[in-house]
Amino acid sequence: TKMIEGQFVEIHNDYLSSESSHRLVIYLNEGWVGEQGGELVIFNSYDPGDIHEIILPSHNTAFAFKISEKSL
Repeated sequence: TKMIEGQFVEIHNDYLSSESSHRLVIYLNEGWVGEQGGELVIFNSYDPGDIHEIILPSHNTAFAFKISEKSL
C-alpha cells in the first residue's frame, strides 16, 4: 500500500490466521520531514495512548515484523 499525504491507518491488527506470517514496511521517502506524517506507531493495546514505539521514516530502510493476534 502506498500512503500519500493526508492518508492514515487506524490502530489495527493484520493477523488473518495462517494466511500470512510477516509484514514488511519499506520507506522510499528521500527528503522526508515530520509534517508529511508517515510514522509507524507500534501499540501495546488498542488504546491510542498505549504506544510502545514510534518509528520515523528513513529513506531506504525497512521494518519487518511477525504478525500475530497481538501485533498492533
